[in-house]
Amino acid sequence: MKRYILAGIMLVAACAQGSVSYSTGTITEDTVIPNGSPVGVAFTVDITGIESGIPAGDVISGLTVGLDISGGYNGGLMAYLVAPNGTMVYLLDQPGTGAGNPFGAPGSGMNVTLADGNTSIQGVSEPAGTVLTGTYGAVGLLSGVNGSVADGDWTLFFANLSSGGANGELLNFSLDLTAVPESMWWGLGSGLFLMGLCGWRIWREQRRLNPK
Repeated sequence: MKRYILAGIMLVAACAQGSVSYSTGTITEDTVIPNGSPVGVAFTVDITGIESGIPAGDVISGLTVGLDISGGYNGGLMAYLVAPNGTMVYLLDQPGTGAGNPFGAPGSGMNVTLADGNTSIQGVSEPAGTVLTGTYGAVGLLSGVNGSVADGDWTLFFANLSSGGANGELLNFSLDLTAVPESMWWGLGSGLFLMGLCGWRIWREQRRLNPK
């Protein structure tokens, strides 16, 4: 059993060492997000092949998103990201809205990083008219794109469902990706499977020796 655990650890470690980090950098848009329009606006970034720093065919193992928005009403914002393979992850869904607050967060603009493992941006309640800053979790899990190919067209969609007041403006955004060669991705899966199998066998043996 020890050899299975060791093999799993070695496979996971090898995949981690073979990963490539890539950032689109700050992509400037200066594009209005019109109020009260579910049609919204979309932005596409082409991350293609070795020219982007990620070899063609490499598979995503991590993602964070940076958003810089000026003005508007944060509680009306809705946004999602679509990976090259069509996988969609919701980033914002009218932050702050809930049973006790149908209007959402009253802030105006945000300069935030979205990363898994942090408090959801849906729970924010910043003072009226202020710019939201910090690191938050997106509405959906960004890890939802893990396992898909990194290179190709990434599409970011924005809409502001609230009416009235000044329009918001997307100043810039960024995508920070971690990717591994496809062969290593399968190796990572195999390593995690072996480690999980060993854990199950240990649990089963403990149940056999100490039945309740």
